[in-house]
Amino acid sequence: MSVYSPGNYGALCPCVMVDLKGLDAVGESYGMLLMFMGISNLMGAPLGGFLYDICGSFSPPFVLHGLFLVGSGVIVLPLLCKKDRKQ
Repeated sequence: MSVYSPGNYGALCPCVMVDLKGLDAVGESYGMLLMFMGISNLMGAPLGGFLYDICGSFSPPFVLHGLFLVGSGVIVLPLLCKKDRKQ
């Protein structure tokens, strides 16, 4: 859905950061998020092009992207469980 309305991502990220880390740490956590987003934006396209050049197909870059998305979900899941235990 974010492909059709990327503005939602920018509006919802700070709200999610406040939910996960609290209002005290929202600046630091949002800054870290933006830093990692910038690094991934810089590395994503060249890495995808490199995989396309090696394999001759767009399937490996898309599979790798999917694996990264699943991996990020697995990393965030303990944070959500920890937050539920505090309440």
